[in-house]
Amino acid sequence: MNISTFGQDLLGGFEDFADKLNKFIAVEHDYVEGGLVVALSSQFGSGKSTFLQMWASSLENADDQGEKKIVVQMNAWESDYLGDPLFAIISALVHTIKNQNNEESAGKIINAAKDAGWFVTAIGGQVARKFTGVDPAAAADLAEKKKTKRDEDIPTDAFSLYELRRHAMKSLKSAVKDFVDKTNSGVLFLIDELDRCRPDYAISYL
Repeated sequence: MNISTFGQDLLGGFEDFADKLNKFIAVEHDYVEGGLVVALSSQFGSGKSTFLQMWASSLENADDQGEKKIVVQMNAWESDYLGDPLFAIISALVHTIKNQNNEESAGKIINAAKDAGWFVTAIGGQVARKFTGVDPAAAADLAEKKKTKRDEDIPTDAFSLYELRRHAMKSLKSAVKDFVDKTNSGVLFLIDELDRCRPDYAISYL
């Protein structure tokens, strides 16, 4: 049985807890610069995942002011094999935006993410080629898919690499921030199974 709304909570208690949590976030967010992180901890099998599903369903419905929350649900453990959780988070955000038929905002974030993703892939390829003689980018046939501006040779000195990465990440963050700033209700990320991830991955997630 798929339990996804508070109306299906036969034992009760989850909806009251969600109301208190909503009020807590609304107040605390005014005192936090940037994003607010709240962790929920409970014993295995106590209903954390079910609560998140119920809470997400409630948040996605219109609130007292008639505004709908933008809720991004994620299972962190499903992307635990990645080295960097950033693109798993961005992918989930884009998927949610597309479901709301906001193709313009999704497109801007996707393009910025491609630039950042290309940078990471290209740098990794050059490093691997330097030390192993194997060109992963060529093996994956990525060169044919790059845009003209992404075809330029990447400098290998540390400072230039840092500047390129900083610029790519700044563009991505700017695209996400522009979208968030245009929403009246903000964006909520509900992350499940973070406690099952590798410690370094979980820390990077936060």
